[in-house]
Amino acid sequence: MRIAVLTMTRDRLDYTKRSFAQLAETAGCEYDHYVFDNGSTDGTQDWLRNEYAPKWITLRPDNHGICVPANELVETAQALGEINSQPYDVYVRFDNDCEIERHGTLERVCRWADAFGAIIAPKVHGLLNPPGIISETVLGGEVVEETGILGGVFMAIPRVVFDQGYRFPEDGPKWGGDEGVVPWWRDRGGIAGYLRDWPVHHRTEQHNTEYPEYYARKVIEVGR
Repeated sequence: MRIAVLTMTRDRLDYTKRSFAQLAETAGCEYDHYVFDNGSTDGTQDWLRNEYAPKWITLRPDNHGICVPANELVETAQALGEINSQPYDVYVRFDNDCEIERHGTLERVCRWADAFGAIIAPKVHGLLNPPGIISETVLGGEVVEETGILGGVFMAIPRVVFDQGYRFPEDGPKWGGDEGVVPWWRDRGGIAGYLRDWPVHHRTEQHNTEYPEYYARKVIEVGR
């Protein structure tokens, strides 16, 4: 199973260092990391280029939001996979402010996404407005809480979704939009949801308090 992790960064370097380190420490499998930086000015770009050195990095002087970078990273990973005759099986949206609790989380969500052709996320705690649970199903012995949407905090998307032509919508606000892949997949009979027993954390309220300028900027961009 080949995994491409896709992350967009924008400032908050301390969060990025922590989440990337936790991802590496807990993954339980190999993966290639593709990163798109949206005009960071706090040293993030230097750190990414000179210290972290992901599989692929795009550094931009301004903010391109979520969906434009997501499409570019997917297309880049697809192209590199074809060149090497080793296509990726799963593409993972992973935010740079996600905290991972259990070892093997990346391997587990990707294994289930690949095996069942489902969009799978670990259970995200700490959201201000978590998505409602539509139903519960058991896949391979794991309880999946099916949802109408999943955000990009940590979301494993099987290759078949992109093979069937999905692209993240680029005509909306810069912030968000990547959650639309779930209703698109569910409309085609696919499954999407949380692995109930594999927690991660997105401490949204704490993030907004620690980085008020970042939050204020995001609020403005949601409406653009």
